[in-house]
Amino acid sequence: MARKTASLRICPMESDAHSAAVRHYYERNTRRFLRLGRDAGTRHLHQPLFAPDAPSREAAMNYSNQLVLRQVQELAAQRQAPLHVLDLGCGTGSGLWYLAARGPADTRYTGVTISPLQAQLAEAARPAQPGGLRCQVLTGDFLQLPPLPPVHLAYAIEAFLHAADPEAFFREASRVLAPGGRLLIIDDLLMRAPAPAEAHWAAEFRRGWLGASLIPPAEAEALAARQGLRLIHSQDLTPWMRTGRPRDRAIGWMRALAGPLLWRSVYGRALLGGYAKQQCIRLGIVGYRLMLWEKAAPAG
Repeated sequence: MARKTASLRICPMESDAHSAAVRHYYERNTRRFLRLGRDAGTRHLHQPLFAPDAPSREAAMNYSNQLVLRQVQELAAQRQAPLHVLDLGCGTGSGLWYLAARGPADTRYTGVTISPLQAQLAEAARPAQPGGLRCQVLTGDFLQLPPLPPVHLAYAIEAFLHAADPEAFFREASRVLAPGGRLLIIDDLLMRAPAPAEAHWAAEFRRGWLGASLIPPAEAEALAARQGLRLIHSQDLTPWMRTGRPRDRAIGWMRALAGPLLWRSVYGRALLGGYAKQQCIRLGIVGYRLMLWEKAAPAG
């Protein structure tokens, strides 16, 4: 069964240990992900989405950024004033560069990554990016954000899954959002409880990808509502994913031959977690979804 909301509160020591594990995961793996991933030169670390209006691999790699850009443009049209956009788990900054190059010229962008290496790589790339002077990348935990100007759009692409405490994630996001601001998540969510014979796939996915916040959409909606966030849109993006690629089959063979050895390596755990995710999606245990919330404006 899915975890109940009351069980999501964990002690600070557990939260800190999980955050340290996520930091280590990206410190050790980021360069490999950038070097070995087939990202069409975009330097993205997230899932390509082959939507009907994404005709190329580059467009598919950027599709989640395109979904965020639509929100930036919509909010800019509504407010007719400069926006502040916050990327929660910005990686090496590629999403920020995408938005800054295509969004309103007066929008400011802040990215937060738990990995000092990712922040270093982002800072090295930033000066050469169109709109890079309107971007900043900070090293920190998105469960304990530094002081920031009011945020009009916060988003997390494949980062919410890593949150040690999903309720704390929504609480912190709501704290920095301006009234009427929006929070967008694109991530893996638990669509049903796995059967006993399937449970190992969900466990391997959580273990390999440090998925402490693999929760059902309804639970995410309830946790966000407790922080004054109203769900205004939810969309299943799973049909636009591609599973069962030759690379995935190769990892499956590696798992069968040398699984225990792969679990000893940080990169091996990432590969095994990704393979387990593929099985969870194939079985309908996990879905890749977009969820969009809006923070209530003060009454009166």
